[in-house]
Amino acid sequence: MKSNQKSHMADVCPLQSERSCDPEGDNMDDTEGRNSAMNDIDQHLSRWDDIEWIDCCNAYLSWIGVSNDGEWKLASERTARERDPSIILHLCLEYAEQRKLNAALYHAKQLVELEAGSSIRGYILLARILSAQKQFVEAEIVIDAALDQCGKWNQGELLRTKAKLRIAQGHLKSAVKTYTLLLAVLQIQAKSSGSTNKYLKSKGNRDRSLEMEIWHDLASIYTTLSQWRDAEVCLSKSQAIHPYSASRFHSTGLLHEARGLHQEAQKSFRKALDIDPNHVASLISTACVLMQLGGQSSPIARSLLTDALRLDRTNPSAWYKLGLLYKADAGASAWEAAECFEGAAILEESSPIEPFR
Repeated sequence: MKSNQKSHMADVCPLQSERSCDPEGDNMDDTEGRNSAMNDIDQHLSRWDDIEWIDCCNAYLSWIGVSNDGEWKLASERTARERDPSIILHLCLEYAEQRKLNAALYHAKQLVELEAGSSIRGYILLARILSAQKQFVEAEIVIDAALDQCGKWNQGELLRTKAKLRIAQGHLKSAVKTYTLLLAVLQIQAKSSGSTNKYLKSKGNRDRSLEMEIWHDLASIYTTLSQWRDAEVCLSKSQAIHPYSASRFHSTGLLHEARGLHQEAQKSFRKALDIDPNHVASLISTACVLMQLGGQSSPIARSLLTDALRLDRTNPSAWYKLGLLYKADAGASAWEAAECFEGAAILEESSPIEPFR
């Protein structure tokens, strides 16, 4: 069991290792305490995991033409000289996923400046980085600025990001209003999708997918507010767009779970995994239901969480649930659960409202 845990924690530790020696000034006030905790995790890392992580870094640095695997700062200086938005975007994403958020923020601002309103990707990435720093108000200001500059055809993702920022601040009713506005915008745009313009047709297809995710977001809000009927209506709207959606079955499962219908929730999560075996949220939710049902299901739940972490090693919920499993396991040592909880806390405090990529 301990050997499995070594593999788990090896995925989190490289992130913390970067933070503890961050040349860009991303250290937190409690760095010493965090380093002490994560140094305990370091002792259990295998050599293979270290090499694997370094190889990943080297591969990216080689791609942008940097031979020294430790010279991230030199890489940033080079991209600044080249002023290439594509390179700056990729480097910004690397910094963000390393949780070197100050460096990522600098490059995101640079990207917005270089693109000069020609694309919304820089604004959205900048807002996500700010959300990871828990600067939600500042992130909303960025999105509002983008909405002022972009054309009416590009407002969809921006409005959804704004709604998610409202949710992160606990302003659920305000988020519902934003989603309602977004649905109205999509409805207006849909009237133009029958145009012979190929761009409008392509965008119409993307908008249908966006609309489906909006109904899932609204279902989640209504589930949180215990407005079961409203949540069901949202899910029926999604089903009309695409009847075989892993995301919709997952949202349906969450609704059942919130109502205490654990068996029904488990069925929905299984349907989601039948459609997409790599649907991380459903892997985690299935494990949670099995943990609640008890019995001899702990090994299955642990396997599901392990699969989720292989797909998304920076998922704080998966680490936290895994910690609960180790805590409840009489055969597990206390440090195994503690490492999972520590990893979950570190990741949670720097998690964006949406994945950086």
